[in-house]
This record gives sequence, structure tokens and C-alpha cells, in this order.
Amino acid sequence: MDNNKIIYRNFIFLSAAQILSGFVLFFINVIIARNISISYYGIFALTLTIANLFGVISDFGISNFTIREVSREKKITGKYLINGTICKILINIILFTILVIVLVFIKSTFNLIIIIACLAISTKVLNQFFMSFFNANEKMQYSGTILTIQALLLFVFIRIFFRSAENAILNVFAIYLIVYILSSIITIVLLFKKVEINDLKYNLSSVKDIFVKSIPFGVFYICGAIYFQTDTLMLSLYTNSKEVGLYQTVIRLIMLLEIIPSLLNSAVYPTASRVYNSSKRDAGDILLKALKYIITISIPIFSATLIYHNQVITSIYGDKYISAGPLLAVLGILVPIRFAGHIIGSGLLIANKQKMRAYGTFSSIIINVVLNIILIPKFGIYGAGITSILTSLYLLLLYSYVFKQESFIDKYSGLIILCIKPIAASLIMLIVLSRIISYNFYFVVGLCAVVYLCVMVIIKGITKNDISFLFNNLNVFKSIE
Repeated sequence: MDNNKIIYRNFIFLSAAQILSGFVLFFINVIIARNISISYYGIFALTLTIANLFGVISDFGISNFTIREVSREKKITGKYLINGTICKILINIILFTILVIVLVFIKSTFNLIIIIACLAISTKVLNQFFMSFFNANEKMQYSGTILTIQALLLFVFIRIFFRSAENAILNVFAIYLIVYILSSIITIVLLFKKVEINDLKYNLSSVKDIFVKSIPFGVFYICGAIYFQTDTLMLSLYTNSKEVGLYQTVIRLIMLLEIIPSLLNSAVYPTASRVYNSSKRDAGDILLKALKYIITISIPIFSATLIYHNQVITSIYGDKYISAGPLLAVLGILVPIRFAGHIIGSGLLIANKQKMRAYGTFSSIIINVVLNIILIPKFGIYGAGITSILTSLYLLLLYSYVFKQESFIDKYSGLIILCIKPIAASLIMLIVLSRIISYNFYFVVGLCAVVYLCVMVIIKGITKNDISFLFNNLNVFKSIE
């Protein structure tokens, strides 16, 4: 099988699994939110935020470093499997020791919940490390299978065992832990059956070498995790758990939508990277095409939240969360900003500007913290929302500057022109939406989507060339035949 077929086959398997996993985790989140109070949901969301940050630190970039090294030299699979595992276990021992010491001084009633949550997420991260060997050996169908099984087990267990009682949050994280342990066992069994593993020997110098060489990866991903979690953590310091719960309902909805640019980015990144070596302009054209699709999708989503925010929140989370509706109207602008950031940011990686991207992430953390300190005490969850918008916009502008400097585009106006037709079509869609807003939610969403697409076709915002590009350059199905 040639490289293109391998890339697209892997893309199909992982994409399908990631979409399913993303939606299942979101629906689990909705089930929990609907069955406990807003304050308890805020505690759940904050605990999950802390645990996710803990998980990123516990991985320390080792999984991504492993994929890069093992994909270049398959015979070192065994060496990296045993020594990488030991390295991660040692990191986890240190982290859990620090966590327990901190919790002893805090003396919170939620200490046990935090420990179980961190244990669950660190187990999940360890399993992701094991799955990285499938990815490095270009056998991503097994990663996709495991992610699918894991998502389905979580959904089934939550539906069967979750109860809206005082210990509901503890039960949820206990279920997470059990499922991630089962998933890890399945991964290890498949790994030894489907991947050739040689030289499975422990070596202290190899453990140290893996840790040291993973540091650049670890710093980047830890900074990224801090950037995305700062608003929730700081909101918990200045407000109460109910405010955190309302804020998280909106943020998790936006995070679900970010599956869209992530998948498109995964499809165009290999092609743009290959073309970049021979022509920066051709690589820029590919990225601009992808950016056009992203803008075409994201602007109507943002537009709809301006009018339909309350209905979206209550349809998903229930009437008790209606207070989060106006926040969705404010944070809806994050959809086009972050969607575009995914594509333009990948241009920096293609141009080997990882340091600039890391600088952007690190500086955005500082801006985020400063703005949150100023805005949250005055405006609460809206202060945190405004901070998220401003820091995301800062990153987008920084990425766009480098994007132009690397000659992917001639003028910034090229980026602005991409937005004109989607905005025009969205305005017409909003006029229709304002007339039928009282109708059934799903009917309105479907009708508005049809109206938007029809207008885009009429004003040539979507052309035959765009469709041809999708089938010829992202020719996934044909590539895996």
C-alpha cells in the first residue's frame, strides 16, 4: 500500500473513532449535567479540568515523542515501550505524591473525588501512550477500535450505574477509572498480538533519554493545556461552583464543535506538508481552501447563536441551564476564531515555526491570567468569556502574521475576502431564523442549514471547484480501496 493510501486509511479509522468518542463523551457530560444540580455540575467540571491538566503533565509529551521516533525506526518499538512505560510510571508516582501532599493541606471534602479523577485520567493517558505504538507502526485501525470500545463502554456504564445522588460525581469518576483500566488491558493484548515488539529490555539510561528528549514536547502540550484550562481554574477562585457549571456548559459545546477543524486539519496537513518543500504558494493554496471550508461552516454556527442561544442550551442541557444562554451568544464568536486558528496554526508547523507557536501559546497564558484577574471579579463568567475571546483572537492574529510572512498569502485582505460570502449568506439565514424561531428546534436548525447552503451556492460561495477539491485532494474513500 502506497503512502497516500496509508495516510487516508489511517485518517478514516481515527476520524471515525474520534468523532464517536467526542460525541459519546459530550452526551455523557449532558447526562450528568441534566441529573445533578448546576453547582454539583460545576464541581464535576472543575474536577475534570484539574484531572485533565494532571493527565497532560503525567504524559509530558512522551506519547508524541514516541510516535515520531518509532515511526522512523520500527525496531525500537520494544525499547520505547518498556522504558517509556517505566518513565511514565515514575512521573505519575512523583505527581501523585505532590497531589496527596497538597490535598492534605487543603482538607477539602472533595479530595477523594480529585484523587480518583486524576487516577482515571492518568490511566487514560497511559493507555494513549500504549496506543501511540499502533500509530507509529501505521496500524491506526487498532487505535480506532480501542477508542470506539472505550467510548461505548463509558456510555453503557454511565447509563446503567449513574444515579443522581450525593456521591454521583465520585461514581462517575470511578466508572471512568474502571473503563480506562479495561481499555488499557485490551490495548496491551492487541499491541503484543498485532505489533512486532523486539528488545523489550529495561535500561535506566534509555528511561532518562526518553524523559529528556520529551521535554520540548511536554512543555508545549502543558502550556497548551494550561491555556485552555486557565479560565475555568481562575473562575473557580473568584466565583462559585454554579458559575463554573454554567460556563462549562458553553465551553464544552464549543469544544465538541472543534472536532470539525481538527478532522479537516488532519486531512490537509500531510498534503500541505509534502507540497511545501517544492512550493510555499501551492501549500498556501491548500490551506486557504481548507480555511474557506472552515469559515463557511463556522460563521453560520456563530450567527445562529446570536439569536438561538437560549434554545440551544435548553434543548441540550435542560431548562435549568437557561442562564448560560446569553453566555453562548457572547462566546459564539470563538467558533470562527478557533476554527480558523486550527488551520492557520498548522501552517506554522508546516513552515517549521514550532518555536513561534510555542511563544504564542506561552504569551497567551500570561495575557489570559492578567485579563482574568481584571475581568472575572467585575463581570464573572462573562469576564472569563471575554478573556477567552481576546486571547484566542490574539493567537489568531499572531498566527496570521507568520502565515503571511511565510508567503502562504500575499495580503491579509485575502483572509478577509474569504469571510464576505459566508457572512452575507448568514445574514439571510438569520432573517429566516428570526421569522421561525418559535418552531421546533430541530426543524429550525435543518431549515436554516438548507437556506444557508442554497444562498452560498447561488452567490457562488460554494462552487464546483470546491467540491472537486474535496474529492480530488481529500479523496479518502478512493484512497483506501
